[in-house]
Amino acid sequence: MRIRISVAGIICELHDTDNVYRTAFPIHYIEYAGPAPSTLRIQIKRKRITKPILLVVSETGKNTIYVSKMTPPPFRMLHFFIKACVQLSLLQHDVLLLHGSSFTYHDKGYVFMGPSGAGKSTLVSHVPPESMYGDDTAVIRKIGTEYAVYPSPFDKEKCPLPYPTHAPLDGLFMLRKAGTATVTPLAEAIASGAIHSCNFLHEYIVILMKGSRLPALMLEKKLTLPIRNLVRSTFVAELRFNKSGSFLPLIHRV
Repeated sequence: MRIRISVAGIICELHDTDNVYRTAFPIHYIEYAGPAPSTLRIQIKRKRITKPILLVVSETGKNTIYVSKMTPPPFRMLHFFIKACVQLSLLQHDVLLLHGSSFTYHDKGYVFMGPSGAGKSTLVSHVPPESMYGDDTAVIRKIGTEYAVYPSPFDKEKCPLPYPTHAPLDGLFMLRKAGTATVTPLAEAIASGAIHSCNFLHEYIVILMKGSRLPALMLEKKLTLPIRNLVRSTFVAELRFNKSGSFLPLIHRV
């Protein structure tokens, strides 16, 4: 079973060689049906391994995710590893995948990050469906000296429309629920740390830290410069918001 998705305009092909997840991909991912060739290929294979799942990424682009032959892991675990693999492979294309929500407002793109329970789903409930770019995955790409937000192909259940466009990034916000909506700019070091912790590759690295520390540290270094450049070029702030939706005028900077 094969499916192609578009990540910030870059075509990624996912090949489930044993058809283990053939019913899950069409439900969760927005398929790309255009004529462009695939830049990135990821194979999912069953193999006798001691762990439920194993990610292998090489410099030659031969990316493979092995799943246990005896007991394949649930799709939600594979979903996480796919995003980590895509993030590592697309760093060279100036693409960042963040654990967060994104939408457009006044023709500009906004990204909202935070741990589970921070209010990402509550916040995007105030946004029209046609403005939604991602419910759980925010896709950012650097184009020249500017950054843009792209629709996520990973959030089909909440964002089912395959938007062909992107929007200039106008702000990244760390969420915190509060009674009164306020926006407070973050210092560079704090902003970098916050974005770093919300990157899917970083979340994968946390898993690696339980094993060999050396490859984990090498992967961490790959994220440092792209995130630093993003912070220096983008407005990053803490957004305290309430359920009324009154935060929307605050995030839009003319």
